Amino acid sequence: MTKIATDSTIRYTDIGGVSELLCPRCSGRHLHQVSVVLYDRAEDAVSLLKIEVGGSTVTTSLAPSIGSGNPSNRRHGLVIKFLCEGCRGGEGDDVLELTLAQHKGATEVVWRFTPTP
Repeated sequence: MTKIATDSTIRYTDIGGVSELLCPRCSGRHLHQVSVVLYDRAEDAVSLLKIEVGGSTVTTSLAPSIGSGNPSNRRHGLVIKFLCEGCRGGEGDDVLELTLAQHKGATEVVWRFTPTP
């Protein structure tokens, strides 16, 4: 099973008027957005609506909450998937996930990714 690392530090660089996200693995600036996944879940519901948009494809499914990939343990969640040119070059399924989770009225932001060996 692949080990997943998390990092709650959101690094960015100011390039004059805008900020660019930095890769949590290598601090590279060249992140490509691959897809977005939305998890719509009523509080503590056993299932949720999962919507994934990537390229020209939209996938909608009802899924069990446990094991769905939702970054929230109880409510809604959002995942933006990236590939980094610096540390992986977009090879395979090794994506970085910037996650947003709703928890007790707050929004939690965390990176999920496979650490470098």
